Amino acid sequence: MKKRATSTIHVLVSITTIPPEPTIALNFLTESKSRGSDKDDARAIRYQQESDRFKVKWEKVKGAQGYKIYRKTSKNGSWKLIKKLNNETFNYTDKDVKSGVKYTYAVKAVNSGVLSGYYSKTTEYLKKSVVTGAKSTRSGITINYSKTAGADKYYVYRRLSGEDEWTRIATVKGASNVSYKDKTAKKGKTYYYTVRAYSGSYKSAYDTTGYKIKDKY
Repeated sequence: MKKRATSTIHVLVSITTIPPEPTIALNFLTESKSRGSDKDDARAIRYQQESDRFKVKWEKVKGAQGYKIYRKTSKNGSWKLIKKLNNETFNYTDKDVKSGVKYTYAVKAVNSGVLSGYYSKTTEYLKKSVVTGAKSTRSGITINYSKTAGADKYYVYRRLSGEDEWTRIATVKGASNVSYKDKTAKKGKTYYYTVRAYSGSYKSAYDTTGYKIKDKY
């Protein structure tokens, strides 16, 4: 009997002033049917959190005739087959997600009825929080933003008009605390604000454009 070949994908995460859209890399260990000199092809699988959905992505697996997408939640703990795809499709968008719920995804390659193995990791879906309004006063700029179910804190970011880089200016604790006053804004300057929800180390997507306001005072 031939040994099954495995491969491990090592992921390096780079930190910038504001993190990129949340993406988690998973190891994908294929166990294809051995025939002649065929070799297993191990690839990375990733799932990306968007504003109201999870997008699962993976690379093509050599010899795969199709793929099966599985999901489970922290509530029931049982794997559920949610989608079957052909061998030319390498992504799946799951719109049936709720904020504050933890999900685990896995992708199995199919070859003549034989399924690959897999390695999975859990993440929590958090609905994107957006700035809904802002007001310039003599004491600073007050911004309001939408509540995210399951969040335990919000990171508030700011950038000047004409700049591309976001700078975190505050951490607001508590899911129900949905406003913040920026007392460091300067008169005559135009700012953009954006917010990202967090639950522990899990984070939501965020509005990359931001909310624009000029400090009048």
